[in-house]
Amino acid sequence: MAAEEKVNSDFEKNKIELQAFNPSPSFRQRLREKYEKKIVTVEFKCDGFLKKATGCLNIVGCDFLELTGRYGKKVSIEIFRSFCKNTIMEKAFRVNIPIDNVCSVELKTPCKPCVE
Repeated sequence: MAAEEKVNSDFEKNKIELQAFNPSPSFRQRLREKYEKKIVTVEFKCDGFLKKATGCLNIVGCDFLELTGRYGKKVSIEIFRSFCKNTIMEKAFRVNIPIDNVCSVELKTPCKPCVE
């Protein structure tokens, strides 16, 4: 009986220690909790260029993000080139971005007509 009580005591001690250990959530989990279904600006690298896309963060997958247009609009994509001052603007209905290529995600404050 004494050995069994020691095992139970060790188990309870470890159980409490495991509950106290709370690692920070992963990047994907934070994106899902704070940014999913909201309008965001995502900076990412693609084909050697820095790009910035603004749209609704529709899906946070295992290895990608999906931005879609909202309110009948398209996702705007700004492409920065090191050899040219001007940026290129593109539009798309849907943009899939590999999560490994993401540099930053910023919540975009919607304008008044979008909120109403």
